[in-house]
Amino acid sequence: MGRTYNVPCISCEADTERFSKSSELIKNLDNVTIFCVDSPTLLNSDNVDINKKTLFYLDAHGQFYNNDGSVITFDPIHEELSAIFSRFTDPVIIIDDFKNPFGSHFSYDRLKGNNDLSIDYIKSYIPKNYNVYLPNYNDNTSKCVPPGWGLVGWCLITKEIMSQSYLNILN
Repeated sequence: MGRTYNVPCISCEADTERFSKSSELIKNLDNVTIFCVDSPTLLNSDNVDINKKTLFYLDAHGQFYNNDGSVITFDPIHEELSAIFSRFTDPVIIIDDFKNPFGSHFSYDRLKGNNDLSIDYIKSYIPKNYNVYLPNYNDNTSKCVPPGWGLVGWCLITKEIMSQSYLNILN
């Protein structure tokens, strides 16, 4: 995002090794700042501007493998949504790897307790005045995915009314 658009970007990596690699990748991008903390800590810190419209791209939920082969489960989605909706005045949220009830051809993350990263898992954290949108395209019509790649689910949470033909709204 920070490489493509000249807008301020803030990111975080809780793991020091990933933080070091990410810091190296963005070292020449003056518009990108990365912190070595977990996402709930960053969202609750003074390092973010809570009074302006902000796009949140939430990713890295699910199971990951350490260098030694051990599995870690990372599931801060409830804490992230709580911090965003309680602190920020105008958030727009994209959650990557999200289960799409309109299309089983979208991959998604599984979380601790064998829960899917789905609307059922997060709906109690979303205020009533927000809309949830999911893509309705397939691998033959997507403009975002190279041919032959699998589709990854995502959702968009916003107060705005969206009318794009490639989106379905959850009621």
